[in-house]
Amino acid sequence: MQSSPSFIGRLLSRFSLIQKFLLISLIFALALIFAIFKMLSLQNQEIEIASREILGNKYERLIRSVYENIALHRNETNNYMIGKRDKATLSRLEEEINTLFQNLINYDSQVEDQLRTRSADFEQHDSRNLKPDVLLQKWNHLLQSIPNVTKHESNTLHLELLEDLQSLILYITETSELLQDPQINNYYLIHTLYWLLSENLKSIPTINIEYEHYQEDKVINPPYAELEKNKIHDWLVILEMHLSEIKENIDKIIFYQKKFENNYDIEKKLQGPLQELSIAYEKYIQTVEKHLHDNELGIPPNIPFNDVKNAYVQNFALSNAISDILQKALENRLSELKNDRWMSVGLTTLIALAAFALGVAVMKSITQPLQQMMKAAIALGDGDLSVRVPVVYDDEVGKVSQAFNKTADSLQDLLKQLQWAGIQLTTSTTEIAATAKQQEVTVVEQESTTKQIAVTAREISATTKNFAKTMKEISETAENTSSLATSGKEGLLQMEATMRQMVEAAANIAAKLSVLNEKASTITNVVTTIAKVADQTNLLSLNAAIEAEKAGEQGRSFAVIAREIRRLADQTANATLDIEKMVNEMVSAVSAGVMGVDKFSDEINTGVSQVTTAGEQLSKIIEQVQQLTGSFESVNEGMQAQFTGAEQINESILQLSETAQQTSESIRQFHKSIEQLNHAAQELQSMVSRVKK
Repeated sequence: MQSSPSFIGRLLSRFSLIQKFLLISLIFALALIFAIFKMLSLQNQEIEIASREILGNKYERLIRSVYENIALHRNETNNYMIGKRDKATLSRLEEEINTLFQNLINYDSQVEDQLRTRSADFEQHDSRNLKPDVLLQKWNHLLQSIPNVTKHESNTLHLELLEDLQSLILYITETSELLQDPQINNYYLIHTLYWLLSENLKSIPTINIEYEHYQEDKVINPPYAELEKNKIHDWLVILEMHLSEIKENIDKIIFYQKKFENNYDIEKKLQGPLQELSIAYEKYIQTVEKHLHDNELGIPPNIPFNDVKNAYVQNFALSNAISDILQKALENRLSELKNDRWMSVGLTTLIALAAFALGVAVMKSITQPLQQMMKAAIALGDGDLSVRVPVVYDDEVGKVSQAFNKTADSLQDLLKQLQWAGIQLTTSTTEIAATAKQQEVTVVEQESTTKQIAVTAREISATTKNFAKTMKEISETAENTSSLATSGKEGLLQMEATMRQMVEAAANIAAKLSVLNEKASTITNVVTTIAKVADQTNLLSLNAAIEAEKAGEQGRSFAVIAREIRRLADQTANATLDIEKMVNEMVSAVSAGVMGVDKFSDEINTGVSQVTTAGEQLSKIIEQVQQLTGSFESVNEGMQAQFTGAEQINESILQLSETAQQTSESIRQFHKSIEQLNHAAQELQSMVSRVKK
């Protein structure tokens, strides 16, 4: 059983093949547009992240410059307080820091939306406000406080500001997503710049401050000084570990830059600053350890400022070199992302156009043969069996074309066979029609003869049937007469008995009516008594009403009852009069009934005598009728036998006549079918002759 097409199949069946192709192309185009949109969204997101990383790296470099100079300012301030620096040198450094702060504030105003450095953003981040203008206020407060504070308080203020700058660096690395950079060749750059070197910036001033505390506690609190010394050794170990890790990271940075970025100048750019940083750190560490040893001997000199400054300078020099390389790598990555975006759009568009062109070509390779096949099918439907479809391709369409041509060849061969079969069919039907015509004439003659015999047989049967019917009616009449006479005799006997019962019943009725007359007289006496009681009741109710009027308001309800009793007494009196009247009428009627019953009894006695005489005469009639009934039955049986034979002959003739009629009708139907078959054969020959071979 063929399954019904689905809803989509029914829907697509309304469109042509080209419309279906355009619909598929539209769906493909929408899907392609959606894919391009998603791809561009992802690429734009990557471009946005790369742009933020570039902005964050620039922002961090400005912060680091401020950090470097404030760290130097701390040392210069300490030297100024002990008289080793003049005010002019300190003022120049302060002016430079103010300029750097201003540059940082200007840059922050440009990128605060991208890097989320507005005041509200810091609040949402659950951190203190690290806006550059807020840090500038702290810097100005520090400058104003220096003349009035001790060296230790100055160090505390400087360290607080440096800690805020360090926190701002970490915040920028988070908001710019530098730490989440996906490229392995940037990982070691970011790790070295934003972790190791930044930690060293915090380690050097911490060591300096701890050393100063160590100097003070050596005299004031020697046990605590020993703890300070151990802390300094720990920080020196951390600094050495960071330096070793920086060297390893620099080697990896050089390797990945050569491998992925083809940057063979990277070694020259990094090895020099790294070597200078190593020398500066090693000298700084040696100097600190030497001063710790000399201090144990009772010599408490300060760490030379040049060694501290050189460590700062070389740390920032390597940081700037790495920052430049990272900035270039990020810019190259941003450029590559933008190029990839346009290349993706162009390549996708090119593929879409190529796919559409290929689809059009495939569509033409399908529709053109199908259109040729459709034209050939129309011509074949119009009767042109010579039409054929050219087979161009050896695909499914080509196989369908071959099947169509094979079908046309089969139809042409079949048409030839039909033409020959039509000729033979026409000849055969003509011969059969002539034979059927002769049989039809013979059957018509036979049918006419049979009809005549049937008419004669029906007349004999009808006569016999009428005579038998008459005899049957006579016999039935005699039987009915005998039956009726017998029934009449029995009825007379019953009537005589009934009349005698009626005489007895009339005597009983007369006796009952006499008793009824006596009872009616008794009822009259009772009615008279009731009338007297009603009159007394009426009188009593009247007296009660008079007494109720005398009682006033208290007797009003009793007056109502008295009125109702009087009304009932009146109704009773009226009913008593009616009953008395009816009883008098009933007495008169009963007297008349007694007289009528007596008269009826006399008449019934007379009727009984007459019925007895009629019964005797009816008995004689019954005996005579019963003697004739036997003769009528014998004649009726003979006529019934004759009628049955005539009926059988008639039925046989009728069956023969019906058979002759059916045969004649069959021959006529057969002749008609032969004519239709002959007509169909002629039409078949005509249709075959119209088909083009």
